Amino acid sequence: MKSRGRLTGQEAEEWVKEFAKRTFILVANQYPLEKFVHLLESKLPHRFRNGRLFMYKDIPEGNDWIDNVLSGKTIESIGDNNRRDLSDYLIDKVVATDLIVELRDNHQTINRIAIDVTINPGKEKEKLDRVRGKPEKDDPLGYNQNQNLPSVRKQLGIDRHLVLTLSDERQKLPSHEYLLTELFAFVNSRSQTKALNLTDVPELHRFKGNEIEQIEPKQMWDRFGKGIHENNAVEFSKQVTLKAIRAGNNQEAVYEMLNHDPQCRQATRSSLAKGENYKALVYGRAMEAIELQTHKAPTQQAMNFRGLKAARVIVERVGKDAPEGGRIYSLSDRLVMTQRGKDFKIEVANERGTILEMKDGIFKGSMTIEDCQTFEKAIESIQANQQQGIDIRKSRESDFEPD
Repeated sequence: MKSRGRLTGQEAEEWVKEFAKRTFILVANQYPLEKFVHLLESKLPHRFRNGRLFMYKDIPEGNDWIDNVLSGKTIESIGDNNRRDLSDYLIDKVVATDLIVELRDNHQTINRIAIDVTINPGKEKEKLDRVRGKPEKDDPLGYNQNQNLPSVRKQLGIDRHLVLTLSDERQKLPSHEYLLTELFAFVNSRSQTKALNLTDVPELHRFKGNEIEQIEPKQMWDRFGKGIHENNAVEFSKQVTLKAIRAGNNQEAVYEMLNHDPQCRQATRSSLAKGENYKALVYGRAMEAIELQTHKAPTQQAMNFRGLKAARVIVERVGKDAPEGGRIYSLSDRLVMTQRGKDFKIEVANERGTILEMKDGIFKGSMTIEDCQTFEKAIESIQANQQQGIDIRKSRESDFEPD
């Protein structure tokens, strides 16, 4: 049992997953579950059998589902959550992968990285040899249970594999920004596999998550503004916001910080609405920068982000506070958009059901170009109607002004 302030291996894995969610780089294993099971049984049979031995402890019915797949039976009825849990378990135990992230390199090429997390530096070489397809120490002479692991990784669409070693002391964990920088360095290197040891991160670059929540918004603005050289006020605000987000701050904390942005304060002095609009503009541009850097621009992922961005604007401008929290926009029960924190859901009353859902930083469903264009046209109409309302109000007010 770990002492207070120390991490277990599981806690270290969860910490890295939370980092990946907050920096919007976490992705799910998108390989179809049935094909995944057959692939593992065919290419990594020894690791597959070993991985199944204690599955009952985490997924009681998991082995039954796998047997059904291998015998040609359907498992559609087990539901999306169970399918995801089984896929996550197998990729962990068989493919030595605790999580998968996506990052864009300097050539704008998307890299999908499998990460195996450990707090035991003594296991680092063993783990790296494993992901490189070298035999285990206890493999019989002439036998290699890991031989096909690199090819399986490639078939799953994973480009690189990283063994990440962290300290088990919470106060020595790397900051989100520092870890993200190290991952970018990896995707821009020639290495397909690597051991990254971050057990002794310089104090300046250590994670201060608990402190960030308690830090004064003015101090946040000053801290994240250091080292940014940008003459354009909006771009400066965006860069500061970008650093704050990557440090693990949520939208509410960033908005509080922006109250100390001189440009935002100037807008607020004009009107509260202008101040809030400025925050939304800056935060939106920072999120776009993160999304562009970490996700597939020309593919479905980009389409989802485009539609999500438009839908968020609609809910923000014409939605209502939901009784259970968050905001909701409903159009005659034919279209419902629900936002709770960073989670978002778009539903329609036809066979499509849920068009798109973003939960814990992961997409489910897909937007079409027509969806995106419909939402963007709706925003134009909302803006036009709001401007018309402002013009009418100004006209009415002028009727009472003395000549």
